[in-house]
Amino acid sequence: MNCGRCSSSQRLEAVEYCGSCLCRVVEHRVKKALSKNMAGFRDSNGNLAAVIACPDPGSLQCAAAAYLVRRLFGASADIRFVSESGLSKALKNKNKAFITPMCADDLATAFLGLLMGNGGRVGKVETSGPIQHRQSRCAEAAKPPLNILESVTEKELAYYAEMKKIKYREKEQSVLKLQIQNLQACYPGTVEALARSGRHLLEKD
Repeated sequence: MNCGRCSSSQRLEAVEYCGSCLCRVVEHRVKKALSKNMAGFRDSNGNLAAVIACPDPGSLQCAAAAYLVRRLFGASADIRFVSESGLSKALKNKNKAFITPMCADDLATAFLGLLMGNGGRVGKVETSGPIQHRQSRCAEAAKPPLNILESVTEKELAYYAEMKKIKYREKEQSVLKLQIQNLQACYPGTVEALARSGRHLLEKD
C-alpha cells in the first residue's frame, strides 16, 4: 500500500505513512498540541516554560517527548524533565506548564483498564498506571496537564524514534496493551478511538 499522504510506495508497516511523512505528521501533531495550550506558560523573555513528568525517563514516550520539545522549541525553551519524586517541588512554580508524555496506546490501555478493573483481571499495572499518575498531579498544576503525544500511537512513535536515532529502553508491554495493539493491526483506528474515550474521561476528572 502507498503512503496516505504523498502516495509513496515506501509506506511503513502498520502505519499510514512513509518515513518522511510520518516524521512531519508526528511533529505537526505535537506542535499543534503545544501551541494550542501553552498560553500563559512563558518566562520573562517569552520562552516556553514547562515541566515534563517522566516517571520512566528511559521509556520511549519520555525520550521522544524530550526530543520533540527540544526540537520544536529549541534551546531557548525552559524545560525541566522530572521524575515522580521531584514533581511536587517542580510544580510549585505555577508559571510552568505540566506536560505528561502519554501516547495514544497508553490512553487506550488505561481507559480499558479502568473500565475492566480487577473484575476484568487486568491487574494493578493497568489501573494504577499513567492515567492515575496524571490525575494525581492535576491539583498541583496551575492548569490541567498536557498530553503532547495523545494523538500519536506507540508504533508511530517507535518509527519516529528509529528514524531520529532517539535512544530509549525497551520495556515489557502489559497483556492488555498487546491485545489492543493486535486489534489495531486488524482494525486500524482502534487505538485512536479508545484513546479519545480515555481523553474524555481525564477531561471530566
